[in-house]
Amino acid sequence: MKCPSAADVLARLPFASPLLERLSVGPGPTAWTIADLSSSPWLAERRDAAKRRWKVDSDRTAGRLWWYSASYLLVGSALLTSLDSSHAVVGSPPGQVWLREFGYLDRFQPQRVVAPPELPLALTELLTPVIEALAPVADTTGRALWAVAGDVPTMAVREAITAGRSPESAWPQLVAFHRRGAGGAPPPPLPGVGGGPPRGGAGGRGAPPPPPAPPSALRNSCCLLLEVPGSRCCTTCPRQTPAVREARWVSSLEA
Repeated sequence: MKCPSAADVLARLPFASPLLERLSVGPGPTAWTIADLSSSPWLAERRDAAKRRWKVDSDRTAGRLWWYSASYLLVGSALLTSLDSSHAVVGSPPGQVWLREFGYLDRFQPQRVVAPPELPLALTELLTPVIEALAPVADTTGRALWAVAGDVPTMAVREAITAGRSPESAWPQLVAFHRRGAGGAPPPPLPGVGGGPPRGGAGGRGAPPPPPAPPSALRNSCCLLLEVPGSRCCTTCPRQTPAVREARWVSSLEA
């Protein structure tokens, strides 16, 4: 059976969403391609534009904020196309990329078509070179950027529900994606955190080491935006208790 084109897959989707509207089925005037997403100089330009957008000096903050938006488009759109379909579309070279103000991704041209069970591997192949190039540019780690990308499925599921679709058919792809890239084995304990080895010594030779620090929650994928006085935290903000966070999440889905 002949594999359909990306344009055919998008045309056959029985629902619409704002995220899917950011997929372009044809070429157009642009200076960039998906291959540029793994170029360190190109990513540095995007990071610096994000600094101007958010008025921050930190490479890490600007880089992660840009990646939040970019990974949402790249991952979320692919997950949505896998719903109610025997195929999904994924970005790959030489697909084109269009930018909006301050260097954020506006839309892109997906050219790779895969069966839903192949989607986790296809997304990993798309994101891995981008994350490897972005990590030093954003003064962060690949694990932190994978954690950001790992938040995307939750947002995509919510968009699917808003569009009136059941996301249950995507559960196997979501789990496999987390295990392959965004999840995997937990990292070793950090120094002084959750029982990890302490930083440096505690005294002279033979002195007993200090007791391990109490467990701490590390939220590498936090958006890093400042809290706005008088406004509530994000629905899944880790500053809330687990009970409050879960209650708000369920309430948001039922709204």
